[in-house]
Amino acid sequence: GACRVGVESTIVDLSGPAARILRPGSISAAQLASILPLSGQHSANAPRVPGALASHYAPRLPCFRFEAGERQQLDPALWQGRFALISLDNTAPLPSQPWQHYALPGSPADYASQIYSVLHQAEASGAAHIVIEMPPQEADWLHVRDRLLRASTPAALCKPDSH
Repeated sequence: GACRVGVESTIVDLSGPAARILRPGSISAAQLASILPLSGQHSANAPRVPGALASHYAPRLPCFRFEAGERQQLDPALWQGRFALISLDNTAPLPSQPWQHYALPGSPADYASQIYSVLHQAEASGAAHIVIEMPPQEADWLHVRDRLLRASTPAALCKPDSH
């Protein structure tokens, strides 16, 4: 079910002259920077930490993601059959109706508290695959986007000559 924080904790490396985020979590880089020197927002070359594997959070169903601006450029096959859609926006037109649609809250904290529960619901819904419209690429959403990137693969875009 939903949980208060939603995604796992922020993991910070304090062994150097400046703190380094190893895994983004509910405590943001801005919050950390207000109390200690911080070296960047996230380290791509971080030592192995829990939850840092590329597909650590992947559902059992095929799970595809796309950025909000790509909706009309996606391969039409994505919208075929029984699919579950997870998005922020419940009003944007879709090429076909989803089997299930989960419209999540627009606040990063509220979205994070519900995302795992919604992924489990989508898996249990009878859908053949899950489609996730990614939340904004903003600092407040870093921890949510990190988990969604690990839970999904990029959706295929249409080839320019396929329209």
